[in-house]
Amino acid sequence: MDNKIILPCDVSQVSDGYHTFAELYDHRCLLWVNVLQSNKPFSGWRN
Repeated sequence: MDNKIILPCDVSQVSDGYHTFAELYDHRCLLWVNVLQSNKPFSGWRN
């Protein structure tokens, strides 16, 4: 059984009226970079 949902649009352009999913993903990436840069002793997983 295949339970896939097919949307007739570009999912990255779906919006809540304020932001698209693509914009929110970019914000998430920038926030993660800031977390890593502000906590350098804890970012040891980056060799």
